[in-house]
Amino acid sequence: MTFYTSLYYMTELTEDHLLPPSKRPSDLPELEFKKVDVQEDADINFLGNMFIISLRSDWTPKDKTFKSGSVIYCPLDRFLNLGSKAVDYEILFEPTERTAYQYFSCTKNYLVLSTMDNVKSKLQFYKIGDNGNSLTLVSGDTEAQIRDCSVSALDPNDSDEFWFTTSSYTEPTTLFLADASKVDIGSTSEDDFIVEKLKSLPPQYDSTNLIAEQRFATSKDGTEIPYFIVMKKDIEFNGKNPTLLYGYGGK
Repeated sequence: MTFYTSLYYMTELTEDHLLPPSKRPSDLPELEFKKVDVQEDADINFLGNMFIISLRSDWTPKDKTFKSGSVIYCPLDRFLNLGSKAVDYEILFEPTERTAYQYFSCTKNYLVLSTMDNVKSKLQFYKIGDNGNSLTLVSGDTEAQIRDCSVSALDPNDSDEFWFTTSSYTEPTTLFLADASKVDIGSTSEDDFIVEKLKSLPPQYDSTNLIAEQRFATSKDGTEIPYFIVMKKDIEFNGKNPTLLYGYGGK
C-alpha cells in the first residue's frame, strides 16, 4: 500500500492444494482468501496456532487499547473464522518510555524475544506449549546487557539449537552455537544457553583492563540521557583523564 502499510489476505490449504496441478482432485474447491482484520501498519507472524501481531500504532480491536510498539498474540483459527473482535489477546511485549521491541526468533520449542532497555540488549526465553497454543516465560536476562546480539535458529522444525552472535565495546563480534533447551536446566548464570564458541573477529585493541558502564546525564528539563563510558578498571576520577567524547541524537 505504502512503505509502512500492507493489506493481508489468508486462506487455509489442504495437502491436495500443494500437489502439482495435474495431480489435484478434480473436485478440489477453489481457495477463498479472507482479508486479515488488522491495522494496515501492523506486522503479522504465525507460530503454531498463535497469530502474532506487532503494532506500529495504538489498536483497539474491542474493549482494550494496545499501545503502539506492543507485540500481542491470539488463537489463529478463532481470529480468522470470527474476526479481531471475537478473540482474547495476550501481550508478549508492551513498551515503556525506556524499552522497545526488536525482534523474536523461534526454535522448535522456544520463542526468543529480543528487546532494548535503556539502549541495552535483553533476551527472554518463552516455552512454546499446549500444541503451539501458548507461551510461558522460562528464563532470560535478569538485567539488560551492554552489547548487541542476534539469535537465528538452525532448524526451527527439528531443533532448539541456534546461532548466537554478540559484540560489545570491549569484545569483538563473536559467533556461538547455542541451545534454547539449556535454559530449562535452572542455571542462574547469564547466557547459560551457550554450547560452544565457534569463531570471532580479531580484536582491534587490548581490552583486558577495560570495562564498559552505562551512566546517565540529566538535561535541563530533567530527562535522564543514557550514555556509555569505556575506561580502565582502576581509573581514578580526578578530572585529569584524557577523554574521547562522541555523541548523537535527534529532535
